[in-house]
Amino acid sequence: MLRVLLALQPGVRWPLQTALTKQGATCEAIDDLSKGLRATASRFDVAVLDGTVKSLTLKWAVGELRKRNPAVRLFALGGESADVTVMDPAIAPDELARKLTGAVEKPREFGEVGERESLRPLYSVNAIRNGAPVWILGTEDNEEFEPFLALVSSLGGVPSSPLLPALLEISRGEECCWAGFTPLPAGVALSELKRLLRTERTRLSMGTVVHLARRIGEGLALLHGAHVRHGMVRPFSVWLPDAGDVMLRFGAVGELLEGDRFRNYKSMFGAAPRMDDLSPEQFRERQPGDLRTDLYQFGHMLYELLAGFSPFSSTPHDRPLSPVREHADVPPSLARVVEVMLAEDPAERPGLAEVRDVLGRCSVAPDAAGELSAARGRLRTMLGV
Repeated sequence: MLRVLLALQPGVRWPLQTALTKQGATCEAIDDLSKGLRATASRFDVAVLDGTVKSLTLKWAVGELRKRNPAVRLFALGGESADVTVMDPAIAPDELARKLTGAVEKPREFGEVGERESLRPLYSVNAIRNGAPVWILGTEDNEEFEPFLALVSSLGGVPSSPLLPALLEISRGEECCWAGFTPLPAGVALSELKRLLRTERTRLSMGTVVHLARRIGEGLALLHGAHVRHGMVRPFSVWLPDAGDVMLRFGAVGELLEGDRFRNYKSMFGAAPRMDDLSPEQFRERQPGDLRTDLYQFGHMLYELLAGFSPFSSTPHDRPLSPVREHADVPPSLARVVEVMLAEDPAERPGLAEVRDVLGRCSVAPDAAGELSAARGRLRTMLGV
């Protein structure tokens, strides 16, 4: 039986502790690292620390755990650290529990709603329907029924492409409504790959970033051509299949997920979610935005991939923007378009066609797919899967 130490705030700890217990793990919690860690360190297989505490406190805790229990696997929720595996606090507790325990979710028959991951206000489940695998995305919130159905239905006008999960069917009952999509192939999210690179203190080559950006731009062009906003152009939404290229998750329905972020200003763990990639108009008006907002988030993601860190320390109001060429060897035309994509005024941002034109004139790494595949391999080694 896996033994897990949770050194987290109560509001963060309880959902994760419940999910770990369902996976068969035993958990012990401590609220004060300095008082409880020495007495408990040797009893655990896994330790999950609060990555947002002071760096010196986190470093001391990691040192104590490794000194007293060299075999312990160390994780941190949030923050940045080269000493432990950093887990994104925005991931659902059940998914985090599976990552910590190494459990694999098996496809299951999907009844009326079935067991599912909460994305709030949506839910997600990998399932079997009519004998075939299907990825289900839906909502039980009555206020979200009509917006959800309208957004999902708008995907019907988007041309089919390997870049986007294909919409299979839409259904509505008395207590829920949902959409079925082709399941995602085995792979990793770009956000997971970015955490690996931070741990290694490395970056993807500029040519590989251009390759990724071209594919993301192509997927956005398909959506925008049908007047559909993606809604959440973030590394978490960029899926990198093991056998394939790039996919964009949450097309259109990302608007519901983003809208929830503005209403609550809290993640499912009770901690403030990431806000530095919100466009100024989103931040001011607390509204999902429009097609130009997709361009802003796309530019934010490109800046991070090229420079190795966010262009803003906390909010979209941290100006002036540090030029990307101060941090990376980037062609002037690409640097300019990335910085203009981050303009405060939506009217000053370039159109997607201009962005794709600039990317089309940049050099692509000759072995971009190989670089991504090698990084995925290192990520799995690091996670022990």
